[in-house]
Amino acid sequence: VRLWGKTSIIFLVLTFILLHIVILLPGLYSGKGDYFSGWESLAAGIDEIRMDIREPYFICGYEYKTASMLAFYLKDHPETLSNNVVGKGGLQYDYWSDPDTLVGYNAIFVYDERVEYKNPEHLADLFDSVSPEEIFTVKKGGKIVTNFHIFKCYGYHGSGGLTE
Repeated sequence: VRLWGKTSIIFLVLTFILLHIVILLPGLYSGKGDYFSGWESLAAGIDEIRMDIREPYFICGYEYKTASMLAFYLKDHPETLSNNVVGKGGLQYDYWSDPDTLVGYNAIFVYDERVEYKNPEHLADLFDSVSPEEIFTVKKGGKIVTNFHIFKCYGYHGSGGLTE
């Protein structure tokens, strides 16, 4: 029993150390499973886009992680919205905000290709007009981790109960 106890403790300590090394080494590439990289630089890019879009506007990150990370990393920590903008379930975002109160607003819509937004042309049904997508590439260790697809959208119609 003592041998198993010591072995378990050593295994847990080594696992804990290795996990932190993977996260902290900037050049270590962990592929599409890397959800730690790129958020600060994406937020800086979104901040530049925010200067070009007419107010009032909102920021939508498709999938809760994108919406949450943008809210955290953007300079003024704005309220963000999620999948509920496009008529899909947005987890807690369904309770935090009602996208139909934003009718007429412009938007910055962002999705991470790791969580594929299967129908970006659906945005044209929800807005008066949608700009061509801009792609923001996140690299780590010289390799592509993911691409974020960014759309400037004008004149939100509301989700209107739409579902994809």
